[in-house]
Amino acid sequence: ACILRDWKGVYTLIQAFIELIKKTQLPNIYLAIAGKGAEETRLRQLARDFSERIFFLGFRGDIERVIGGIDLFVLASRKSEATSQTIPQAMALKVPVIGTNAGGIPDIIIDHKTGWLVEVDNIKEMAKRIEYVYHLSSDEKGKVTNNAYNFITREFTVEKTVSEYLKAYKMVTGS
Repeated sequence: ACILRDWKGVYTLIQAFIELIKKTQLPNIYLAIAGKGAEETRLRQLARDFSERIFFLGFRGDIERVIGGIDLFVLASRKSEATSQTIPQAMALKVPVIGTNAGGIPDIIIDHKTGWLVEVDNIKEMAKRIEYVYHLSSDEKGKVTNNAYNFITREFTVEKTVSEYLKAYKMVTGS
């Protein structure tokens, strides 16, 4: 779930999804977009001819249930943002993840180890990567999702997070 803003890259994701559908005609692939925001009208306009495959869920207070019920999570951010909250959620739920090489995303997604990275705004690469993950065997996906789960549960503990905040605070305050 996100606030639907231009820099979140949802427009690029929809374009990649449409390209994938047109190119491959995969029968059982759908795109669910959770969130609300200023970009929603423009996104719905882009997706209008694919309403049987692209669904707008609006704001969801139960995003863990939504993420847990999908086969692939894609975060297509276009510019730097701090570490995503949704990528660790997806990893903790053992959902495969694709993200862009922007901001803190590459700190969480180690390409082909804990998920897959694509370049920002690269529609063709994103479509190819979604198709690639779609065709992976359950065992191949399981290796990556297990790596991601182990990474998240090891690196994103409350203790580590507090420790990192304290280090940053001390660095800023000079203490």
